[in-house]
Amino acid sequence: MIPKKYFITQEPVNYPTISMTSCLGKLLERLVYSRLYIQLLVVVQRMFHLLHITERVLVGPD
Repeated sequence: MIPKKYFITQEPVNYPTISMTSCLGKLLERLVYSRLYIQLLVVVQRMFHLLHITERVLVGPD
């Protein structure tokens, strides 16, 4: 492990996170996540939206 400079080395929070994922992989992951979230999760999980009640979701839209 590589400690951060000028910090106490006994504290686990003072160590930086090390990622093995490339920058291109991280970018691709964010793009896929944002597309899935917008297209799938928001539509499927309507009952969890703020100010919406479950009965309306079970019955369907007006």
